[in-house]
Amino acid sequence: GTSVINRAGWVGRFNYTFDNKYIAEVSTRVDASTNFAPSHRYGVFPSGSLAWRVTEENFFKNWKTPITNLKIRASYGTLGNDQANSSYPYLQSYSLYSSPVAYIGGNNVKGLYPSSLPNTDLTWERSRTFNAGFDLELWNGLLGAEFDGFYKVTSNILTSVSSTYPPSVGGYYPSTVNSGKVDVGGYEPVLNHRHKIGDFNYSVKGNIRWANNRIISIDESVGIP
Repeated sequence: GTSVINRAGWVGRFNYTFDNKYIAEVSTRVDASTNFAPSHRYGVFPSGSLAWRVTEENFFKNWKTPITNLKIRASYGTLGNDQANSSYPYLQSYSLYSSPVAYIGGNNVKGLYPSSLPNTDLTWERSRTFNAGFDLELWNGLLGAEFDGFYKVTSNILTSVSSTYPPSVGGYYPSTVNSGKVDVGGYEPVLNHRHKIGDFNYSVKGNIRWANNRIISIDESVGIP
């Protein structure tokens, strides 16, 4: 038969803006997946962001500068993944031999054998992302710049370990474990130009993105691509 994975999710979000200067958002996501045992079924994934529009401050408005917009921002967010190597990996499963294994009552009889061992400790793979940056506009858009620095770390990676054990062990080990940790960090600067000549509007934008990926830990059988 076909295994059906059930999921449920709840999201709560709160936004707050004060005097068009300070902007905050907090959200929380709660997810549940039948890929995990009841004791590890639920994952809580909070996120939040802050922004400060510096150009709205009175002290900044008193300055004579070409800056028409400056916003500084930062955010943190978490997400989960339940895509395990097999369905219901916390339950013991059995498979049927393709050929008869016994002769009982005048009939050839196929036998059952246990598939991979259940893993009742399996839980959500979790990604955490940090981001900080700013938006800058000068001369009402004649020159604009954006900059973002980011860092993302993924841990408890749902990993198949089928190649970890020798054939002599058979299939008597969990098919999926929470093993491995990777991260990626980098930055992305953007320059743009916007202008209007009569009824003609145009804009130009260019960006560069740099990122560095690292494997912090990984199961030996997975290998490094």
